[in-house]
Amino acid sequence: IGERRGVVLDGVDRLATDGWRRLAALLSDVPPTSSVILIWRRDPDKKEGVRAKSARESIGKAAAVWVTCEAPSGPELVSWIRRRAEEKGIRLAPEAASRLAAANPEGALGMFERELERLSTWAGDAPIGAEDVEMGGAGRRYTPFQFAESAVRGAPAEALRILDGLLLHGESPEFILYALTQTCRTALPPARRKTVWPALVKADREIKRTQKP
Repeated sequence: IGERRGVVLDGVDRLATDGWRRLAALLSDVPPTSSVILIWRRDPDKKEGVRAKSARESIGKAAAVWVTCEAPSGPELVSWIRRRAEEKGIRLAPEAASRLAAANPEGALGMFERELERLSTWAGDAPIGAEDVEMGGAGRRYTPFQFAESAVRGAPAEALRILDGLLLHGESPEFILYALTQTCRTALPPARRKTVWPALVKADREIKRTQKP
């Protein structure tokens, strides 16, 4: 429809040396009305190897432009999170953006997008604060069995905080109840187990009936 034709080739980082030579030959004969975009997914923890250097040289011969797109980190990541929250209409406290970036320093940008949406659901109409990030992140740091251990140990506030985080991050209610049941079986004395068992059975039936936690 437009004046130029765009062709996107993803996964070129997986090409062998011979594949790069053949691709370079094709790039040397691209029509002036077309643009070819090659996507190279680089591991940031690895240094550029011989294959990558050879690829750069091949692309250079085809009169192409090599653009490196680095994910933001540190203060830049915090600014990016604040900007995305503003674009989404989410009220995010400055300390919350810093806490979110610090909790996931190597997270992909798409993950932060999902976190913002989850935290927005969590906080409702209220601004998202640092405490919301801490609470919402509980589901990433803990497992259903750690929730069960807190509940059996008699720490309801801690157990509920972990449970809220688990549910917020999509943990299966059935698996959470399974973890609680198994922990009760192994950690509670028989007399105490007998008193809590009817509640566990009732919860199991209710989850299966309503498909809700």
